[in-house]
Amino acid sequence: MDTRPFALERFYERWEFRAELMLSSSDCESLSVGDLLALEPDARERLEGMRLGYTEVAGSAELRAAVASRYELAQPR
Repeated sequence: MDTRPFALERFYERWEFRAELMLSSSDCESLSVGDLLALEPDARERLEGMRLGYTEVAGSAELRAAVASRYELAQPR
C-alpha cells in the first residue's frame, strides 16, 4: 500500500522539541500515577487489589453492564 506521509506528524517530528512554545499541541498535562490515584477515594486500594489476568472473550460482566448502562435499549449479555 502506498500512503502519503501524515503532514502534521512530520511537522511535529521536526519542531516538537525545538520550538520554545508549541501552541498547537493537543497533549494533556501529564500526572504521576500517585496524583492520578489521589483524585478518587480508595483508588489506590482498588488498583492494588485488581487482578491482571484474562477475562471472558466478551469482556467481564462488570464491563458489559457498564457499557450497556450508557444506552437505553441495550442489555448486557
